[in-house]
Amino acid sequence: QEEKAYAALRLVGLESKGNVLPEKLAQVELRKLELAKALALDPSLLIADEVMAGLSASEVDEIVEPSGNGRERPF
Repeated sequence: QEEKAYAALRLVGLESKGNVLPEKLAQVELRKLELAKALALDPSLLIADEVMAGLSASEVDEIVEPSGNGRERPF
């Protein structure tokens, strides 16, 4: 389980934040954490509208691009 969690954190660019409490993370990092939680479940489809709500286009790109891994962008 721990290995899967760190793999998900790596996908969203939070590998260095694995031991940081959520209240110490910036807003964008919290959104990335939410995405990592979802990715750790290995979904066949992921709708991330809540994760992306209220973020600027550059913040969305920051979240989506590291997790892309060759996957088609959702928008």
